[in-house]
Amino acid sequence: MPGLYWLAEEQVRTRGEDALGEIRHLYLDGFEDFTPSQIRFLKAMVPYLERAVIRLHYDARAERGGLFLLQQRCLESLRLLETDSVSVHVTEEKPNPPKTWGQWLASWFGSRVPPGEAEHDLRKASLKRNVRLLPCVDVYDEADRIARDVRLRVIEQGKDPGSVAVVVPDIQGCGWIFQRAFKRQEVPVSSRYAPMLSESLAGSLVCLLARALEAFDAAVALDLSEHPLIARADQCPEAKARERFPEMLRRMLPRFASEYPETYLESLLEKGELEEPRERWAEVVTSFAGWCKWLRGLFADIPETGTVQTYVEKLEEVLSRMGINPSLLGQLAGGDSGSAEAELSAWDLLEEMLVELFDVSDPSRAIRREAFAGLVFRAVRETPWPRPSGSWGVLLGGTDLLRKAGVKRLYIAGMNEGVFPAVSSGDAVYSAESLARLSNRLGVTLDGPREKGLRQSLMLVGALERDREDVVLSWRLQGPDGSEMFPGSFLEEIRYLLGEKEDGNAVFPVPGELPEELKGRPGVFHDALTVAAALAGDPISSEKAWQQAEALADPAQQRCLQAVRHGLDVERRRYD
Repeated sequence: MPGLYWLAEEQVRTRGEDALGEIRHLYLDGFEDFTPSQIRFLKAMVPYLERAVIRLHYDARAERGGLFLLQQRCLESLRLLETDSVSVHVTEEKPNPPKTWGQWLASWFGSRVPPGEAEHDLRKASLKRNVRLLPCVDVYDEADRIARDVRLRVIEQGKDPGSVAVVVPDIQGCGWIFQRAFKRQEVPVSSRYAPMLSESLAGSLVCLLARALEAFDAAVALDLSEHPLIARADQCPEAKARERFPEMLRRMLPRFASEYPETYLESLLEKGELEEPRERWAEVVTSFAGWCKWLRGLFADIPETGTVQTYVEKLEEVLSRMGINPSLLGQLAGGDSGSAEAELSAWDLLEEMLVELFDVSDPSRAIRREAFAGLVFRAVRETPWPRPSGSWGVLLGGTDLLRKAGVKRLYIAGMNEGVFPAVSSGDAVYSAESLARLSNRLGVTLDGPREKGLRQSLMLVGALERDREDVVLSWRLQGPDGSEMFPGSFLEEIRYLLGEKEDGNAVFPVPGELPEELKGRPGVFHDALTVAAALAGDPISSEKAWQQAEALADPAQQRCLQAVRHGLDVERRRYD
């Protein structure tokens, strides 16, 4: 309550002992820190007390002092209050012994004990399935990791890909990324969601061009070089050189949005700061530089300000100069006639969308190029595309797949992108009567805005309770806006769902407290990496933390560390 402690301080200062009534002894136990207003309140109150004991609990080790500046300052302020009758005790809690992998999962997935069941039986039952955690740099890295995992554990083992489901909560926005990743790994996919025009070949290319209109940088140039429709462009580098772009340049892209990314790479080449042999890098940098210059030439005569008609005509001219035509769409769709027909229909929808964009806008009204790019991007993302779903392959869709029967291997992606979004079809899964029965059983209230989120939570827990061969939970490392690296919101929803009670014994993992068994797993790092990502908005502190993480990482983790930094920088540019 804002102002509560200020009001309490004011009462004590003006009324003295009368404000405290009969209170003469005060014991505060287990506080981790105090706000300045609370300290001022204590300062006003302790002169009227016969005895006051303040006990603080926190990590007081010298090497971690920099992480707890607020607590250190609080301790100094509280020490000033000490008298013969006022004492401050600092209790340094002993670190909990490292938990085994099974114990950690047991504490994560809840300790709510239904009536008539022993706690150890519930914990044993909750660990029947093989649950794996998969932290990823971003959605692109997440899609690639999941696709590789499916190829290694399913396709190469001769198992049925139809028994695999990949659940992506934000599937409408990034379904094409997962589809592209599966295609690269030669894994058949059966899409179970309503795709948008942006997921077609033509639509995805227009989205990239819209990004280039907003701000041309190395990331846009690299994505355009990988697009299937660009392979036939007259000025596109040869396939051999183009294949090396992602491999060698993905992590070497500028840490800032630059209109001339090739200049940055050429300067690195001249300074000898590239790790690969100079000859190999020289070829790739030269090809990439020529590619960037050609792309920039496509947009050279597009004005910063113009009418919608002008921009529509310029966009059509860019597509024409790239050599894009409907027959090429049909060829790239593969041997499936249904897919070829769908890609051709996407081209028609795209033309209709541009015409409609021109019709609904004021042709004479001048807008900026960035505003037009935003209009195109939103229109492509929001236009439905009637693409036929594959009849066989890995099931790719939204959270409705959690209740799909016959799924032996389950991947749940994007944990920190909103595992429990509000869904309009929630009533079809759990009726009001079902929620009422569950409410009575768990002893929690299911009314209000959390109801739909709880339905999704129930679907997730139901999926984990099924007899699966493998359950993989993945999330994306965030950081530029201070968001958590660990899906804390997911953890809170699970605790809420299971009716978790604070009994003082359950210790839940937080960033920097992963079990020792996790620290050796690929992609999982120590405290230094977590702190570095969380401090990404503070360049000086972040750089020190990155240096600490780099000093602790082994050679294999060094590459992943670079990928994490690049992923965070990409996210920062996206937020900016």
